[in-house]
Amino acid sequence: MVKNIIKPLILVIFDGFGLSDKKVGNAVFQAKMPTLDFLMDQYPWIELQAAEEAVGLLPGYAGNSEVGHLTIGAGRVISSPLKRMHDLIQQDRLSHHNEWQRFLKDIVRDKKRLHFLGLLSDGGVHSHEEHLYALIKSSHAAGVKEILVHAWLDGRDVAPRSAQEYLSRLDSICQELGSVSIASLSGRLYAMDRDKNYDRTDQVVAAITKQSLISKKNWRDILNESYELGNDDQYINPVLLDPQGVIDSDDALFFFNIRPERTKQIVERLSDSEQGGLLFNQTMSSVQYWEAIPSWAPVPLLERVTVENGLLAAMNREAEKEEFKIVTIAESEKRMHVGYYLHGNSSSSVSSEKQIIVPSSKHDSYADNPAMSAEKITEEVIKQLQDEQVGFIVVNYANADMVAHSGDFDATVTACELLDAQLKKIFEHLDQRDGTLVITSDHGNAEEMIDEKTGEKRTSHSTNDVLFLVASKDSKGKKFEQISFEQISFEQMSSEQILSGQLKTEGQSAGLSTVAPTILSLKGMPIEDDMKKPLLLRY
Repeated sequence: MVKNIIKPLILVIFDGFGLSDKKVGNAVFQAKMPTLDFLMDQYPWIELQAAEEAVGLLPGYAGNSEVGHLTIGAGRVISSPLKRMHDLIQQDRLSHHNEWQRFLKDIVRDKKRLHFLGLLSDGGVHSHEEHLYALIKSSHAAGVKEILVHAWLDGRDVAPRSAQEYLSRLDSICQELGSVSIASLSGRLYAMDRDKNYDRTDQVVAAITKQSLISKKNWRDILNESYELGNDDQYINPVLLDPQGVIDSDDALFFFNIRPERTKQIVERLSDSEQGGLLFNQTMSSVQYWEAIPSWAPVPLLERVTVENGLLAAMNREAEKEEFKIVTIAESEKRMHVGYYLHGNSSSSVSSEKQIIVPSSKHDSYADNPAMSAEKITEEVIKQLQDEQVGFIVVNYANADMVAHSGDFDATVTACELLDAQLKKIFEHLDQRDGTLVITSDHGNAEEMIDEKTGEKRTSHSTNDVLFLVASKDSKGKKFEQISFEQISFEQMSSEQILSGQLKTEGQSAGLSTVAPTILSLKGMPIEDDMKKPLLLRY
């Protein structure tokens, strides 16, 4: 029996790697990337939308890793928690939300205090301040007598030193309602660690459950002193502003972040009795469902949305028939993105899949180590390519995104150049197996590191388009054409013809939702009926 020859396809996701014509503050443009330049010269590529409505967000909002990976993996646009929470508030559905009202009723009946914990920001990536304000006002109207806010400071998805703007608005609501106060502050580096740096998490827990990190200064003085020391908002040390603001065992908690993974460690510490948690039997809830919230907690505000028939599920069905393997690889900073969001908001891997997570280095700022764990990730990719049964690999490189978040332009240029070195190695080894290389990104960041209006450094994501490139022996030398869905009869085209090209839908360029169907077409596999149409290459 002749053994089936498997030609692998590798999807490389350069996290936070966007495209922009502007040269100032553009680390992607500044970086020397000869391998990527060669590929873009020899193989077809286009730009894909990775922000706003194209990934289920609101108009004007930059893309992020959650919605980017979800959209890539789903092959369709899924309404984001940001938009769903906005809709719930704007349509005044909080007052009719059974679980939320039951949550408040229990608090009022038992005369509990209510603590809100989350990122005070309008970045829209992990939270939005308008959600917090609506929840506070709803709680006050329901009769909750004491509301305390534990504000986590951003400085990453928004301007690096913008906390005063958000704290001032929160302060105004405190003054207006009288029942609300700001209990503690913490930079997101500590409060929202997701890479098992529990020493950071424990500092926050100590500040909000004990009276060991009390400051007699007001939040304005704390910000100013931190800035004088060179610390942006995300690096501000956890501090308790009010001795009465500590979380007591009889209090209620609500986590208002819309994304789960960066609140997981604090919830674990607060709810795990074996870790000395104070709140094992107390009232706790959140905006969105996730596994870290204890089973006894009230139902979250938003229902869980999962995609069961996305890219990996479709690929898995073929893998089981054709007997090839699937591999997903990332470093631990992006564990959730390849292990949860890419799977359609599910932590369950598919049966043919091997997940490889390379530990991230331990640094407060990845500007100190722009290489991160890229070389170890590449070693894993090459190792997997040596297995002739491996047919599909997804690999995430976090460097451009995580280093750009530091605001260090030179370090981000270095990070991009290091990525190019990894790309060279992968392409050379992939070529030996007559494979296909697909390159894209989940959102922009590294290409826009200077705020045009202020001239200050920018650490947040952008709304720029991202690269989509297909490199294989069949695609070499071909170019994409700008064509519309109406001009194409997909039923009359072969899988070889459904390669990749620029599509227009209602005047909008194609988005990340076209990545999955295009990859399935490249592999000659069926496309789910409700997926977007694949991108096309005209010969």
